[in-house]
Amino acid sequence: MEQAAWGESEARTLTLRRAVALPNRKVETMLVLLNADSAEQDFVLPPPELDWTMLLDSAAPEAPASPLADGHVAVAAHSVMLLVGWPRQARRSYA
Repeated sequence: MEQAAWGESEARTLTLRRAVALPNRKVETMLVLLNADSAEQDFVLPPPELDWTMLLDSAAPEAPASPLADGHVAVAAHSVMLLVGWPRQARRSYA
């Protein structure tokens, strides 16, 4: 998040990250992006750089799991998005 964003009193956003070591010695990272604001918000994904896949978007619940193209994602107003991230060489399919 950029410095100016910390002072934005109207943007109601939160990111929660959970990383877990799996038995195969890989690390799975989950990211929950919460946007309680009345406008769409752009989230910059945190380091390290991972292959991110969108698993759930409450604004489009019928949308299939899909990879993200770059290091940021737009989250619709009043919605939640769930992402999973893998090191570049360990991407899994969630289709």
